[in-house]
Amino acid sequence: MGASDWLSFASCIVAGIAVVISILTSKRRLEFTCSHRAEILQWHQQCVEELTLLRTCNGTDFSKEEHLAKLSSLVEAGRFYFPNKPSKMLDGYGKEKETAYQGKRDIALDYLVFSHQILSRENCLQHDRHLRMLSRFFTSRVFDLLDPRKHNKRMKLNTFFSLTNIITIEDILSQNADALEVYIVAEQSTREPAVSVEK
Repeated sequence: MGASDWLSFASCIVAGIAVVISILTSKRRLEFTCSHRAEILQWHQQCVEELTLLRTCNGTDFSKEEHLAKLSSLVEAGRFYFPNKPSKMLDGYGKEKETAYQGKRDIALDYLVFSHQILSRENCLQHDRHLRMLSRFFTSRVFDLLDPRKHNKRMKLNTFFSLTNIITIEDILSQNADALEVYIVAEQSTREPAVSVEK
């Protein structure tokens, strides 16, 4: 083998190593992203559970103060996912406060704080419409951050697992109103929706 052959061989090895490193790095990045995403989703779920319980439960066994305290602690935990806007951008707003509280709160946490304030009132059930609205805005803010549509596309590229085939109930009923039962059965068994029903 000549010098040029050895150089070509070495180049191929270097290129192969670069490809392997790229794949491993990409996989590691995807794992970290999915892990962080799962943490936020779990936190979101806990927040929504507390909001729903506080909005719907008022029996004798229900401790409103306990659930308000849990919601308050979830707001504090949320500061790690939705940190305050830095005070440098806001002319030093809140710079006298502790690090986590300097600047302005992210709107996701504002939705929770406003909900907490309403739920702390005696007549909170009269504001059910506002509480529902705040809950929907909160979910939408988390949705925008996590961008599930983009995430599903990324998952399809990296794992060959697809969640991008979004089907609505209107899609099924517009083809055949009798197809709903067949669709549900097919979805449970094969994840392939039934399109029509033979009569």
